[in-house]
Amino acid sequence: MGNKACVDRRGFLKGSVAIGAVTALGALAGCSPQQGGQPEAASAAASSEGVTASVVEGKWAFEIPPEPIAESDIAETVEDDIIVIGAGVSGLVTALAAAEEGASVTLICAGTAPVARGGTFHAFKSRLLDEVGLSDPYGANIGEFFKKEMMASSWNIDQRKWYRFYNHSEETMNWLLDKVEAAGYECVIENFVADESAGVNTSVVGGHSFMGGEIVSTGMGGPLVVEVLVAEGERAGVKYLYSTTAKQLVREDDGAGRVSAVIAENPDGAYVKYAGKKGIVMATGDFSGDREMVAKYCPSVLPFLNDNKDTYDAQFQFGGLMPGDGHKMGLWIGAAWQHSSLCTPMVFTGGPGATASPSTGLLLDARGERFGNEDMTNSFLANALMQLPDQAAYGIWDTGAASFFKWPAAAPYGSGTMTPEDVIAGWETACTQSNPTMVKGETVEEVAELLGLPIDEAVKAVARYSELAEAGVDEDFHKRPQLLSPITTGPFYGMKYKGEDMLTIMGGLRTNADMQVCDADDNPIEGLYNVGTMVGDMYSNLYTLLVPGFNLGSTCLTFGYLTGKSLAKA
Repeated sequence: MGNKACVDRRGFLKGSVAIGAVTALGALAGCSPQQGGQPEAASAAASSEGVTASVVEGKWAFEIPPEPIAESDIAETVEDDIIVIGAGVSGLVTALAAAEEGASVTLICAGTAPVARGGTFHAFKSRLLDEVGLSDPYGANIGEFFKKEMMASSWNIDQRKWYRFYNHSEETMNWLLDKVEAAGYECVIENFVADESAGVNTSVVGGHSFMGGEIVSTGMGGPLVVEVLVAEGERAGVKYLYSTTAKQLVREDDGAGRVSAVIAENPDGAYVKYAGKKGIVMATGDFSGDREMVAKYCPSVLPFLNDNKDTYDAQFQFGGLMPGDGHKMGLWIGAAWQHSSLCTPMVFTGGPGATASPSTGLLLDARGERFGNEDMTNSFLANALMQLPDQAAYGIWDTGAASFFKWPAAAPYGSGTMTPEDVIAGWETACTQSNPTMVKGETVEEVAELLGLPIDEAVKAVARYSELAEAGVDEDFHKRPQLLSPITTGPFYGMKYKGEDMLTIMGGLRTNADMQVCDADDNPIEGLYNVGTMVGDMYSNLYTLLVPGFNLGSTCLTFGYLTGKSLAKA
C-alpha cells in the first residue's frame, strides 16, 4: 500500500464516514512506510563498532557548526523589528500578532508556500464554546486534569507552559475566530469522545475545527487558517519571502552576546542577512527529516522513517518532515537541548482521522494471542505496539459491534452518534476501497487468514474473549464490562494496527515559558525565540491525544500570538 494514499487530504475527507465508524475500535489501519536504514553514526567509528559509548559521548555531525559565512559573502542586509523563520501556523501567527502591534516584520521560509498540518486547534475557553453551551468545560478541575496528563509524561515537562496555555487560550482563540469568520469560513467544536468512566482515556471538549470550501470534515481546516493568516499578515504589512533558507544565526560578542540576525540563502543563491532589532523567532518545525537527529533524540521511530523528499513543502506527510534547521542553528550558537534528552513523537496506529477514544474490540498479537487490556487511546496503543512481535496488533470484531457501542460521528459537537447501518457502511467502504484498510470474512477463520494470523490460535482467542464478554467479566485482563462485546455474529471484520504513522517529533531547544531559547544554565539567549513544534519540554513520553489539537492550540497558536505581541511591545 503506497504512502501517497495515506496522506491525500481529499481522500480522508471523502472517507470520513469510514473513519468515524472505526473510532471506538481504534483508528483506521495506516499505510506502511518504507523501512529506513540504520542511522548515520556520530563518527566513523560507529560504522565499524556500532554506537559505542565513545561515539555517544562525542559530537554528532549535525552538532558541529559549519564555518561562519563571511561578511564579504553577504550580498545584502535587511533590517526589521522582528524576523520570523518559518511559514507554518506558529510562524504566521507570530508575524501577524507582532505586525498588528505596529512592529515591522519579515518572515522568511525555505518552502515555496506556507504549510499546514492537521486542523484541530484546542482552546480551553472561547466565545464559540460559550455559544454551544460549554462555556467552562474544565471549571475548577483543570488542575486535576492537567495532573493526569502530566502523569502520562512522568512529570518530565515544564508545567509553566501548560498553565500559560490554559490562561491565554481563550484570548488567542477569539482573536483567530474573528479573522477566520470574517473571511467567510466556519468554526465548529469537534464532536469529542466522552468516556463516562472519567478514566485515563477521557478525551475532552475544546477542539476547534475550521470548515469551508473543500474542507467539509472536522480536523482538516489547517489550510483555511493558513490562508487567512497570510492574507491578514499582508494587510498588516508582513513581508513574506519564500524559497529563502535560513543557514546561520548571528550572535554578537564572539558568540557570547545577543542573537541579532539570521543569514539566509535567497532563491538566487545569494546570502542575505536579516537583522531583527527586537528579536529573531524560529518556527522551523521538527527534525524528523534528519535521520541522525532522530537517532540521537527519538530513536524509537527510526524504523518508521521514509526517504521523503521536498519536506519544506510537505503539507501532511508521514515518515519524516522537516530537517531540523532551527534546532541545528540554535545548537551551533550555544543553545541547550531541552531538559528531557529524548523528544516526543506523534505516532498513530492509523491516519490523521484517528481520534482519542478507547479501543474497545479484541486485539491480538502476531501469534494470535490477546496481549492485554485494549482500553487505551490510539496514541497509547501506538506506544504499546513497540512491545509486540513485528510491532503490530490485529483487531477482530463482528457485525454486532455496530449496535453494541456508541460510535461518535465525525462531525461538529452535538451531532451525536452514527446509526449501526452507517457504521457498517463505513466498514464496508474500508474493506472495498482501492487501498483497503480492513478485511471482511464470513467466519473468524477467514478473517484470521486474511490478517495473516495463526488460525487456530486466533480462533481460540476469539472464543475465549466472547465467553468473557457474554459473562460480563474479563477474568484475564479486567477490561471494563461496558467495553466487552462478544464476537459471534457474522460477517466478521479485522484490521492490522501498526504504529508506523509517525507524523512529527515534538520538542528540541531549551525554551522558557516566554519562548526564549536558553543556554545550558537556563539563561535566556538575548534576541532568540522559538515557537511551534520545536519548543522544548512541552511533552514527554508520547503525545496522548487526550486533548485534541493541543499542540496546534498551544505551541503554535497561543504561544505564537503571545510571543508576537510581547516582542512588538518590547
